[in-house]
Amino acid sequence: MKTPNTITENQIKEIGYKLAKSYKHDQYHTNRYEKGRLMFEFTYEKKKLLTCDLVIPPLECTPISFSELKQISELLSKWAD
Repeated sequence: MKTPNTITENQIKEIGYKLAKSYKHDQYHTNRYEKGRLMFEFTYEKKKLLTCDLVIPPLECTPISFSELKQISELLSKWAD
């Protein structure tokens, strides 16, 4: 899925994401950045950016405040539409 307002690797680094893995697969190359439990992946074909994706791995149990839950719910509801 292409992101309408493409995020850059430099922007991700500015907010604290660190390069965790860089790998090739078929004719593609992916850079994976991590910050806490979140991952962001940039996939290229040669030098052309094809996708930039937020990856949220499954969480077992996590303490959360009501205000954090509200923020997450609002964001996730935008993606569900």
